Amino acid sequence: MTQQMVLGFPVEVNYAVDAFMPLPGNEALRQAVAQLLENKQGQLLVIGPMGTGKTHGLHVVAASFGAAVTPATEVSTALLDQPVVIIDDIEHLTPAQDEVLFHLLQRQEGVLILSTGINPQLMERLPDVASRLRVMPRAVLAAFDDQTLELMALKLAGDAQLVIRPEVLAYLMKHAERSPAALATLIKQLDALSLQEKRAITLPLVRKVLHDAI
Repeated sequence: MTQQMVLGFPVEVNYAVDAFMPLPGNEALRQAVAQLLENKQGQLLVIGPMGTGKTHGLHVVAASFGAAVTPATEVSTALLDQPVVIIDDIEHLTPAQDEVLFHLLQRQEGVLILSTGINPQLMERLPDVASRLRVMPRAVLAAFDDQTLELMALKLAGDAQLVIRPEVLAYLMKHAERSPAALATLIKQLDALSLQEKRAITLPLVRKVLHDAI
């Protein structure tokens, strides 16, 4: 399988709200978060498998609240004192962390946003946690189709003032990781490499970034 080569260029992902493209796959999340922002409190369960932009979307949401995304591995009782809690990939929580999640779910104030890449009913949770997850308001993210990913790549390239020819785009879409965050990172790497080598975005340049060339 093609692996993306790690280059030594600093990559900054734009998590501003207006950078979260209004695509059909994330419209449910956009609407749910708008409601939470208006109410200043509430709970939301975001469900989306790999390739739906779930984690990227969470970071955009966190930026809109002036908060941070907490990975499942870092969940602790310290979160109980935070008014806005956003936890990614709750399917990886330990039983001890489930106790923290239970107390967060019981809170009557503040904002709690959780995400998972699998069906919540398939997760082995504490009974009280499982019952609350079943009734939480939820936003289900849909996978991006080929056309949407191509439009996204062209939009990102346009923002970076890069010109990508059709044959280059076709190669890129065939071999790149199929997620919004990965595309954003790839475009930034291509931009940096094209500036460094002072050449346009060509197939050899894309291959240099994408494949495991020796």
